[in-house]
Amino acid sequence: MLKDNILKILDLNKELIKDMFSIDENGIDSIRELLNKDRESFKHVVDDIFLSDIGNREKMVAYYLIGYSNGARTRNMTNKSRKL
Repeated sequence: MLKDNILKILDLNKELIKDMFSIDENGIDSIRELLNKDRESFKHVVDDIFLSDIGNREKMVAYYLIGYSNGARTRNMTNKSRKL
């Protein structure tokens, strides 16, 4: 679920991300490939990003997208619990 949200954010904001972080289309594709892999846990995702051979900017964007998506998910859960 979180992975799907991250990929959706990446697709919707691709041009903005490319401009803000000065990465090219190949960098976006590298992030997408890295995040598309199936993993057992969040720890494996972070380990794969850290150990991958993609550039530092691409790693930074991947971590940023994970944090942004996780924060949005947490905010939605908090808002739902307040309504109950």
